[in-house]
Amino acid sequence: MGITSEILIYPPRQLKHITGESIQGVVRYHLHEDTEFKNIALSLLCKANCRWRSHKKTWYYGREKILVQKIYILNQITDEKISLSAGSYVYPFQIIIPENVPASVITSIGEIKYNLVLKFKSNSSFSWDKTFKRRIVIHPRIDSLLPDLPVVGKLHKTLYKPFSSKGQEIMLEAVVDKGYVTPYGERNISFNVINKSDAIFSIKTQLVSKTKYRADFNGKLTKKKILHSCTVQTPEIPDNSESNMFNIMQLAANNLCTVRHSEIISREYALKVTLKLPLPHVNSSVDIPIFIGEIPNRYSEEASTAVGESMSEMPPPYWEAMHEGKNDDDD
Repeated sequence: MGITSEILIYPPRQLKHITGESIQGVVRYHLHEDTEFKNIALSLLCKANCRWRSHKKTWYYGREKILVQKIYILNQITDEKISLSAGSYVYPFQIIIPENVPASVITSIGEIKYNLVLKFKSNSSFSWDKTFKRRIVIHPRIDSLLPDLPVVGKLHKTLYKPFSSKGQEIMLEAVVDKGYVTPYGERNISFNVINKSDAIFSIKTQLVSKTKYRADFNGKLTKKKILHSCTVQTPEIPDNSESNMFNIMQLAANNLCTVRHSEIISREYALKVTLKLPLPHVNSSVDIPIFIGEIPNRYSEEASTAVGESMSEMPPPYWEAMHEGKNDDDD
């Protein structure tokens, strides 16, 4: 089959494709000669995989494939054949990204990736099917079930002091203003500390991630990571005192996101609040879960109309609009 084709995508309003929203664009293809097809289909396909080697030198592999949506551009009934004349064709499309699909992610152990796949299924057994791909990065929207309320973490630490009958204890209440944050966003953290001890200490807050991988034959692996660039610390808290303090946690990386809804890879984040105690005491900490995702695009009636009208214009190439490499769709 002599076919040339490209998938052009209208740039999303925030230059990010977010779950729960749509991908809009145009498929253009040119036939060099009259051709018979069984069908032509455009699919949004998600593939996840992971691989690691255990300390016993055993390799584990995990794979997952999700067909998010499939659009038949031509002939959904595959037992019929349709002949198209030589020439150029244009097909506008819109694909809704469900809220319950995983976000795109790449690690040293695995990845979740999305492709728009355009497939021309030949009617002839002597001709190969033709497939064209375009990589899409999917970002998670902030979970709509998360309440727009502060999240609280509490810690009660008892200190041991030899030859002392006086109680030595620390009570901490840490309050994060909301249980979610956007990449490059910030969260306010307030602390109420009752220090009924002779210890002088500070409170450190760090962003930590926990990524879980699952492979065939019940293979499981968990990787924890502290993001040192996302760290704040209070001034020292005096002994035998009550203090109220405040920190602002600023996220410093655009590629952070919570990953759910995959059988292979998941990732959760938390703010780790730690009492930095002097020796010989042992530090204590509490984790406050936090969801990292995107705020959904909120279209006004005027903006929605403008988007609808823009469908009549040819979109720029995807790599131009999204500032990506033209050849990054090679698999």
